[in-house]
This record gives sequence, C-alpha cells and structure tokens, in this order.
Amino acid sequence: MRSLLLCTIITSTIAFDSFGLTVNIDANNRLQRMEGFGASGAFGEQNLRLHNDFEEIVEVAFDDLGLDIYRIQNRYNHLNTNPPWQQGWLGSKEILAEAESVTGRDIKVLMTAWGPPANLKSNNSITNGGTLAMSGGSYRYDDYAQWWLDGFNYYNNNGVEVDYVSIQNEPQYLATWASCILDPTEGNGNAGYDKAFETVWKKFATTFGKNAMPRFVAPEHQSTGVSKMNEYVDALGPHYDRIYGFAHHLYSGNAYQNPDTLNADFASLTNLLYKPLFQTEYGKANTVDDDITRKLNLAKLMFNALTIENVSAYFYWGLWWTTDDGEGLIYLPSGNSSTYQLLPEYFAFKHYSAFIHEGWRRLDVDTSDGNLHASAFASPNRDKMTVVVVNDDNWAKQWDFNFDNATVSGGTVYQSTVSNDCENIGSFTPGSSLVFPPKSITTLDLDTTTIATPSNPNILMIAIDDLRPQLRTYGHPQMVTPHLDELAQEGYQFNRAYCQQGVCGPSRASIMTGLRPDTTLAYKYNDDFRSTIPWAYTIPMTLSENGYYSTAIGKIFHVINGGNDPMSWEYSWLQGGGSYGGNSAAYQNSANAPSSMRDHDVATKAVAKLGDLKNQQPFFYGVGFVRPHLPFVAPDEYWNLYNPSDLVYPERDAEPVNGLSYSYEGWNELRTYGGMPQSGAVTENQEQNLIHGYYACVSFVDDQVGRLMEALEVEGLASNTIVVVWGDHGYHLGNHGQWCKHSNFELDARIPLIIKVPWMPGATKSDALVEALDIYPTLLDLCGVEKPPHLQGESLVPILQDPSLEGPSEAVSQYPRNGQNIMGYSLRTDRYRYTEWVAKGTGAVQAREIYDHFLDPMEHTNVLSSTDSAVLSNLSSQLGPYIGGEYSTAQSSAESLTSFLSSFSTTSVVSSAGLGNDPCLKLDVADSASANIYAAQMWQQIGYESGETYTLTFSARAEEERNMRVIWLLNWNNQAWRTNPDLVLSTEAQTYTYTFTANATQPSANLRFQVGLGSVGVAGTDVYIDSVSLQKSDGTELVTNGEFSNGATGWSKSNLTYVPLSSDSAGVPVVTPALVGTQLLYSADPDGDGLDNITEYAFNLDPSTNDAHNLTESLGADGLPVSYVDLSGGSETFSVEYVRRKNSDIIDYIPEFADSLSDGWDSTINGESIIDDSDPSWEIVRAHDSESMSTNSSRFGRVRVLFNP
Repeated sequence: MRSLLLCTIITSTIAFDSFGLTVNIDANNRLQRMEGFGASGAFGEQNLRLHNDFEEIVEVAFDDLGLDIYRIQNRYNHLNTNPPWQQGWLGSKEILAEAESVTGRDIKVLMTAWGPPANLKSNNSITNGGTLAMSGGSYRYDDYAQWWLDGFNYYNNNGVEVDYVSIQNEPQYLATWASCILDPTEGNGNAGYDKAFETVWKKFATTFGKNAMPRFVAPEHQSTGVSKMNEYVDALGPHYDRIYGFAHHLYSGNAYQNPDTLNADFASLTNLLYKPLFQTEYGKANTVDDDITRKLNLAKLMFNALTIENVSAYFYWGLWWTTDDGEGLIYLPSGNSSTYQLLPEYFAFKHYSAFIHEGWRRLDVDTSDGNLHASAFASPNRDKMTVVVVNDDNWAKQWDFNFDNATVSGGTVYQSTVSNDCENIGSFTPGSSLVFPPKSITTLDLDTTTIATPSNPNILMIAIDDLRPQLRTYGHPQMVTPHLDELAQEGYQFNRAYCQQGVCGPSRASIMTGLRPDTTLAYKYNDDFRSTIPWAYTIPMTLSENGYYSTAIGKIFHVINGGNDPMSWEYSWLQGGGSYGGNSAAYQNSANAPSSMRDHDVATKAVAKLGDLKNQQPFFYGVGFVRPHLPFVAPDEYWNLYNPSDLVYPERDAEPVNGLSYSYEGWNELRTYGGMPQSGAVTENQEQNLIHGYYACVSFVDDQVGRLMEALEVEGLASNTIVVVWGDHGYHLGNHGQWCKHSNFELDARIPLIIKVPWMPGATKSDALVEALDIYPTLLDLCGVEKPPHLQGESLVPILQDPSLEGPSEAVSQYPRNGQNIMGYSLRTDRYRYTEWVAKGTGAVQAREIYDHFLDPMEHTNVLSSTDSAVLSNLSSQLGPYIGGEYSTAQSSAESLTSFLSSFSTTSVVSSAGLGNDPCLKLDVADSASANIYAAQMWQQIGYESGETYTLTFSARAEEERNMRVIWLLNWNNQAWRTNPDLVLSTEAQTYTYTFTANATQPSANLRFQVGLGSVGVAGTDVYIDSVSLQKSDGTELVTNGEFSNGATGWSKSNLTYVPLSSDSAGVPVVTPALVGTQLLYSADPDGDGLDNITEYAFNLDPSTNDAHNLTESLGADGLPVSYVDLSGGSETFSVEYVRRKNSDIIDYIPEFADSLSDGWDSTINGESIIDDSDPSWEIVRAHDSESMSTNSSRFGRVRVLFNP
C-alpha cells in the first residue's frame, strides 16, 4: 500500500526576478554519453521480495522512476550471515526479473563487493575492516580473484546477469559493516588495490575473453577527495585499457544540504574524463530540511555532478530504506504488509532518471542566470530531448528557449514545487516562454526531429605519421590532446586497430588501396605500389568515379619522387610548406613560431581549402601531418606542456624473454640523427628528451587537428562531413630496448583510429579487432558507394551501428627481415599475438613467437615453450590464409595482372642516346667521382618563391643502372624540394614529372642534377639527359636551354664532362609500354572495345587493341564465352563454353544460368568438361546447365568474373 502526503496549497501573486531571458541549447555540441541512472538494493532485497506490494513497488522503482542500472552486492559464500547470502541473490534475481518484465527494458547490473568471505580476511570477519588474508608471506590475491569469479558465475548462471564489476566498495573506509581495506598499493599492513584489481581482471579475461567479460569500474572511493582518488587511479596505471570507468561516492562534507560544497572536487575530477565517470553511491539522512529543500538539494547536487564533473552514471544509495529520512528513495518500513512511501528525493531523482537513459548525450547549455540551473540531454537518434531546470531562487523566472541545430515539435512539462511532485502540468509549445516557479524543478520532455542521413556526405581524412595511440582518450592521462579527445568523444574510437605493416609506405599503400602488402608488394618504406599493382583504385579514385571532388595536402601516401600517387587525385595534391625539421638533431624544442612548421602550414592551407570545398560538395579531402615523425621538433609552447615527471618510461627496456632475432631491428632511422649513438643504447638523458619530444609533437599535431575541426564548424560543413583520423603505424619509445617502428610487436602494429559520423550517436569506444584495411570499405559504405569486390578489409559500419558487436576474430600485420627473404606474419586475437617467420619461396616456417596479452600486455615474454600445442595449432591455422605471395606454400603459376598489362608494348628506333631524335646532353661522369652522389653534378641557378607550386619534367637514362638525385636548394637546410629516395636510372629512357610547393623564398637557389656514384651504379657510367623543364603554376618556364639545342650553355658542372649530342642515326631500339597511367587500372578500357582490363585478362584478349571476339576453339584459347548446345545422346544440353586461366588465384570464373536476362541467375551447374588443356596457361571449359532444355522455352548462360587479388 502506498501512502499519499496531503498538502495545503496557498495561492499568492507570483513575483518575477527575471524574464525575457533565454536558455540556449546547442544540439550539435554533445558532451558525455550517459550510462544511466541507478540505485542499490541497499541490503534490503529480501525485505522487498517478501513484501505484499512487491510488484507495485518494483513498478514504481523501475518503470515510473526509469532506472537503467541496479547495484547489488557480491555476497557469494558469505557464511553465517542473517539473512543467508543466498537470500540476497534470490531477492536480486526476482527484483530484476519483475523489473525487466514491467519495463520491457534490459536493466543493467553493477555488482560490488563490500568485502570477501571471512576466511579471506585478515581479521577473519566479514565486517570491521581488515584486509586480505595472507598465506606464505603474501596476500591471497589469487584466492580473492577466484572468489570473485565463482561469485560472478553463480549470480550470472542463476538469473542475475552482471554488466559491471567493482571489486571493492570504499576500499579505504574502515566500516563496522562488511568491508575490506585495500590501499592503492601494498603498504601500511594492507593489501594493494592495484594488485587485487589486476588479479581479478586477469582471472576474468582468461576465463571469458575481453569481449565477453563484464566492464570493470574502479576504485569506488568513498568520496570525491581528489588526491586519494588520484592515488588509486595512478596505482592502476598504465594499463587503463582494463578499466571501463572511474567510480567514486560523494560522502564528503554536507553535500546533501549544500550541493555546491563538492564543486571544486567535481571540477578537479574532470582530469579523469578519458574514461566514463560513475558516481555510484550517495544518500544521507536529512531530518532537518523540509520536503522542497530536500528535493532541490538533490536535484542541484545531481546537476553539479552531471555538468561540472560530467558523470555518465549517477546512483542513489538506497532504492528503498527502512527510514523516511532520505537514505533511500522509497521508505519501506519493516514488515510484509507495511505501507511504502515515495520520499522527496524520489521525485527529485525522477526528474532526471525517468527521462534520460543509456546512450543519451548531454548537450551544451548556456544561461545567464546563476540561480537557474539548466541541463539538456538528447537521445541516441536525436528524436527526443530532455531539459531539466532547477530554480532554487525565491523568485519565479520567465525564460525563452533557443534550440540550435534541433527542431522541437512539442513536448510535455513536468514540475516539482512546494505542492507538486514531478507532475505533468501541461504541454510545451515551441517558441513560447516558460515560467519557473520559485523553489522548483522542471523537466521538459521534448520531441525533436531525427537527424537525416545525408545522401552524399563529405569525407575529411586526417593521416598522422608515426602516431601510436598515445592520446589521453586512449588511456594516457599525461597527454595533452584535447582536440583528438573531443573528436573521439563525438565519434567512434577503436581501441584495437592494427596496421598491415609497421612502416610508412606499405601501411599507407594498404590503407589507401584496401589491399594487404602481399598484394601491393610494397614492403619497403619507399616502395611505390604503382610499380607493382598499377591497376589499383585508391579511396579517392573510387569516390571520384562516384561524383566526389578529391584532393589532398600533406603526407597521405608515402611521398615518392616528390609525388603522392598523382593518379589518386582528381585535383592537384600539395605537399605543404614550412620547416620539416632537418636531421641535425633527433629532438628540439624550437623557439620558432608554430607557423614556421610544416604541419602548421598544412593546417593553414587546409583550413583555407575547406572554405573552397563547401562549394565543391561532396568532397574527399586528405590532410596529412608529418609529426610526430622524427625529428621530434616542436615549438616551445608544446614542449613546455610536459615536465620530466609527466613522462612515462618503458616498463622494460630490454628485449623480451625468449625473444627472436627476427623480432627486432637496429633502429637505424634514429641513429642517422645528430648525437644519436651509432650502436648500443641511448643515454638516460637522450631517452628522456626523445620521449619528451614525441609527446610535444603529438600535442602540436593535436592543435592542428583542432584547427581543422573548427574550420568545419565555421564553414558549415560539420553536420555532413565524416571525419576519419588514423596513424599509419605504432611506435617504440624505448620499449623492448627499441626505438621507431619496423616490427610486428603490438607497439608498432597498433594504431589510433577514430571515425566521426555526425548523424550517428558516437561517444563509443570499441574493443573490436579491426584493421587499417577496413577504412576503405567503411567510408564507401557510409557514402552509399558500391564497394569493389576485391577489397581485403571489412566495413566497420555494422560496428558503428551496434558497438556491442565483437567484430572480427583477428587482425594481421606483417614485416620482412633479411632483405625480404623472411616475412613475419603476426596474428592478433582477443588474447594472443602469434607470429610466424616464413621463408620466401618455400613458405617454410623458420621461427615462431607468441605473447599472452591478458597476462603480458607489453609483450615482455615469448611463451612459445609453455603454450598448449592445441592453442598453437589453432592459431597457426587461423593465420595460414593470410600468408600469401612468394611466402605461400602454394604459389600460383598464373601470370599476374600486372605482368599481363605490362606485356603489351611498342618498339621504336631513336638516337643512340635513347632520348629521341632532337639534341640532348651526355654526362661523361669522371671515374674518380666518389661514392657520394653529389660528387658529380650539373646545375643552373633558379630561385624559388614561398607558396608557389612548380612542375619539373625531364627525361634521362644511363648506360648501366645508376643513382640520380635532383635537388633544388640554396644549401642543405634550405631546400625547396628533392627526389626522395634517389632515382635509379635504367638503361631505357624514362620521363620524370614532379609537382611540389616551395616552403620558403630563395632567389639564389640552384636546381641540381647529381650523378655521383651513390649507392647504385658503376664508376664512369655515362648518363643522358634531355627536355628539362621547370614551370610555375602559371606556365612560366624557368629553365634556360632545357632542350640542349645550344649544347650545355647555361649549365654549370663539377666532376663530369658535357658531350652535347645532336640527332644521329646509329639507332637504339626503345620499348614503350602500350598501356600507361590510368590505362592500367583494372576497370579501364584503353582499347575502347567495351571490355575492361579484368575481362581482357580473364579471357586472354589484348587490352591495347580492339580484338574483341568470341571463343573459337580452332583459333586458340582466347575469346569471350559462347553458348553450346549438345544434341547427342537423345537429350538436349545447354552449356557455356569459355577460356580459363590455369591455376589463377586472383580470378574466379562463375558460370551462371537463368530463364531471363534480367534476374534469376543461378550458379548451380551440372558439372563441367575440360574441352582443351593443351595450352600451358589456358584451358577451354564447358559448364553445363543444371536444368534440361526440354522444360524451358528460353535459357540464358553467362560467365561472371570476380577479381580477387
């Protein structure tokens, strides 16, 4: 039975303190994601379960109050208690079953231990403090963890499914009730919370796996005391990935009567916002204040916690309690037939909990009245909005509401005053003012328009060089990365994303083509995938073919020969100006302004470009930043963000136990910088400065990302632009004694990946195993563009739509050793990193290593010898399909698509220089030229201007392979551009074209062609050069005598002899490819015969000549499929006859039959016959229809070709 309180209503004239003011709510400025509101059973589950009004009270508590989370105790095996511990479990089970039945919702459960059983306590008592018992001189952490696991399993398997776990309630509070003292770390005679937490977490992880285990929150300290909270949090580091959220209670001061007393603590606790914050308990007896004051105090305290601390979950102590003083929300006296009563705190709590639920986002609210406290929240799909207004003034307020980026269609107003208890007082009319009575709480339950999905969203892709997940949002609290953190809060953060190879060029090639390194064949940092798979379509190319404007600035692909895969960009790519940093020092805090740096210049130009792009929608815009790549040069203001005490040093700076020689490299990249040791370890001071410099560079680039995000808002592009941020690989900062990347370790393979989709809920961190390969299909899915079937990644859109999905079961990276004669393939599963080192040509496994991430997250020990053989066998089988190319045990003998396309050419006879019949210049290089490439060179003085874009073109060849470097500079530290890496001239003439932007002005610079011996070549080898052109963006030619029609006039030289050549008739045959550039793309049709290159490849046709014809057996194994009807044997059989490549592993031939050309195609066939296999590379196949011709009036056949590289 429920009691009702009678109130005398006194009417009077309302006096207004303020009116005509406005509450501004911005629906696009979304803040913390809500976990929900909750309360605990507070020791009283048994009392409620046996109460006569059980169903009614549960309905009031969970349906009317709208609770999302129910907090229970882990009382498992608490012996000799009254009531028995099983009664607590049974009460929780029946309460939850009834709650979920009456609400139709899943009620989450937070399980907390007030303490373990007495036999695990030092005082042999459940109550009165004590710490963990000891055995053999050590605390019984493992027994404690086993008790936790057993208790969890008991509850979970018997009707109480637990979602969150907190291992110890108030771990430093000495209580007379059930309790257990755990200090942050062992000391003062107490066990350590850190070790207890780690042991329990490992026990759960090894039992369930990371995806199936509950979410752990910690440390549930009894108050908001910042220093003590920080002690516990610091002790739990650095493995913050094990913690879902940080939790605390509010028992400090008299917050129940003075809600503002904790505001300073609330503000300080925002330093923990890289995890969700849980306030998991508060409820104090208040027998002094009247009902409205009690309501206002709680509402204001909740407002402060939600808006100052930004808590995601707020719990009341008791959902019900046996006294009516406010320790519970519901007064439930002892006795099965007692009368329950809803207390003032119930109605204050209801103003939030009944309307705001899991997945909602708090919105930015601006008010100008300090005594009117307004907070706003939006539902995940933005069809609902809740506004809670607390007016604790003695005067009424009249306010207007302004809703930015949201359309409110109407709603309902609920209000608590002296005389009302969260009652429906009418509807809300958009555009009208509202009066808030003195001493009142008001909730607006509003209907809003759902955000529509744009049909062609824009894409801003931000690539950051050498960035490991060293961000605050990834659990590194020392980092100052507010902009990337905010982007993660707005979007989807993937905690376990992996690159395909831990070095720039191959990783970026895989990201942009959607293909693994064994397909791109780009294994070195400067390998150009266009030389191995010229047929590939990149992300911007596919989008451009679907109506997107595509362009980029900065490092997207690895910059090769001054270019960034020019074929990818519909509009020209810019490198960006400013200083890169040089190689004189590996780290430096620069006194120069940020605007002098390359990344700042890239961001400046990108911000301006976004202003142009708003008129070029839809667009794909790539922006690449080079920091935190070496050298770690950052302006002082970023260096000064960190003190040496902020730096986190490696847990272990030695190679892993039982490590392999294949696993490491000599970090020669770092050793090339000034002051770095040429062998051995860095000094302690160098280690400190390198880590400091890396941090500073990360913060510097974070600021540049912030500038881009601000530009999206300013230009009105934020609501329809997808933003994706990725690092190309991880990085070692002294871990394992290693620096830089170049390995298969977790630190080199794991990358940050953040995707913001403005119309999706966001604010989600996923532990799914994903790969950088997945970016390509994900972006196409989000844009509604059909995905090419050959992409080797998987779209992440299903995970974006349902972040609870586990996702793929593995991620795979690889890295070569021994000049690519050995390839390491590394499989990352939920628990393990398993690597096989495989020999080229044979596929034979040379060595293996395995690291257990549940027990050894930093990969300190290779546990191959102690791992169960069945586990190793399963992991090897799981990895097997990813071992490809020349490292596979079963290699295809079929001609590759690249070889096929390159096999078509024309031959012409030109002069002996091989550079055409016009004049050219022979460079007779002195035999004495040293190994330095700059020892022999020719040059011409040509100045450059900052910000100007130039195009350089020239033709060259050498009598034998030889290096050439082209560089435009005043001196080494003042260069506009250079070929990087150096060219390797071949014996065949080639034309080279580069476009770049100067980052400074140098009127006295020289354009130099350097042909000293270098690393490739033979002393004295002659070089031929012709048609040198350097043009400004307006077409102005800067080179004098670039065609060498006046011999060598205008050119200077050193250590070589000029031999001007005019046309001669000696004749040198030059082979010219028939297909170049875009003609090599797999879907191109260079000969215009209606057949793309894949079809020509599949059916043995010539893509350079219109030779389309049907298969005719008598003329050879080439041609398009034909039909065949067999009338022999008394029955008519319909077949499709086609030519098929033997042993091809990149083409699937799929014969299909149908009654209609429009639909109903079926790949079921009645077998096939090999008609002719005399050709070593081809066979003619006849696929038979599975249906009889006698039963069909018409029948059609076709062969579908799938490209699967």
